[in-house]
Amino acid sequence: MSKIKWKLPGPDAPGYLRKRREVIDLLDAEPTPESMENLIEFLTPYVEDPDTLLDCSRREYGTAMLSFLGYGFKVPDPKGESSGEH
Repeated sequence: MSKIKWKLPGPDAPGYLRKRREVIDLLDAEPTPESMENLIEFLTPYVEDPDTLLDCSRREYGTAMLSFLGYGFKVPDPKGESSGEH
């Protein structure tokens, strides 16, 4: 497992729709060197040490991208019980 430390925006961070739109565009792009550079450029501000970004695992990458799409945040249950992830 890599040693990457993400600084992903939480569910209350501003700019959610802007980031989501950009992630959708990045994911829809053809896999070219230019599109990879665009993806790396997008993700760089969200890691503590940018030099570790290229060493992230597929799971870490997927988790990060899903968080930008609005998945992976725990929703608090009003009864105090775990309600799972959404």
